[in-house]
Amino acid sequence: MMTTLTLPNQLIERVFGLAQKHSTTVENFIEEAISHEAERRETEAFFTERRTNFDAEAFRQALAAIPAIEPDENDRL
Repeated sequence: MMTTLTLPNQLIERVFGLAQKHSTTVENFIEEAISHEAERRETEAFFTERRTNFDAEAFRQALAAIPAIEPDENDRL
């Protein structure tokens, strides 16, 4: 599928300059930028949902169930 975008001239000039600086095509630069932004937003939505469903009491109980022992010698900092 192909889509046509209308972008401000100033942004187009920046994209052309950055694409050239990074030895890539304008199309590849734009594709990568959109891909990164989509992934960022999906990650943000994932953590927002996790935060919404967070049960602090269940978390405290899970932490309390961990034995208070010294780590193995290989696990020490």
